[in-house]
Amino acid sequence: MRVRTAEPSAADSAGPAAGCWKLSPGHALSLHPCSAGVLEIVQGRVWSTLRGTLEQPPDDHVLQAGARLHVEPGQHLVLQAWNPPGVTDAVAFRWDVMPGAGALPVGAGSSAATDWECGVLQPLRDLAQALDQGGRAAGRLLAGIARWALQRKTRHRQVAAKYFSTG
Repeated sequence: MRVRTAEPSAADSAGPAAGCWKLSPGHALSLHPCSAGVLEIVQGRVWSTLRGTLEQPPDDHVLQAGARLHVEPGQHLVLQAWNPPGVTDAVAFRWDVMPGAGALPVGAGSSAATDWECGVLQPLRDLAQALDQGGRAAGRLLAGIARWALQRKTRHRQVAAKYFSTG
């Protein structure tokens, strides 16, 4: 396993990260692109592991703001926010499909395993993740509504007790 540290380019890393994907500290992201693309770190620093084929060992990178990494279709990229101690800002990054790079062609030049990965497994993983996040959000919403209703009911009882107390 090789580890490389990418130096930032002349890009302005201090600017706002509007329109970028965010990755919070302590979280990881797994990408299985179906077309060639470029990952660009806009803010922060990530530890990335890029896997290609079985014959190719994983390639680890530490990418800082301004660094770019080319990823080919069928490769697996894992990103984890890797900020210095005490820094809690989210990492901001962009994913751009390379010009002229379409999705992997079905049949010619692509393996059945890659077609299965990009056409079935990845959308299934995306759907499972979305359903999980939706379920968690619904649970937090219901808990928030219950807390709000309980606090409101408690306040009404306190007001009623204040005005209608016998004493």
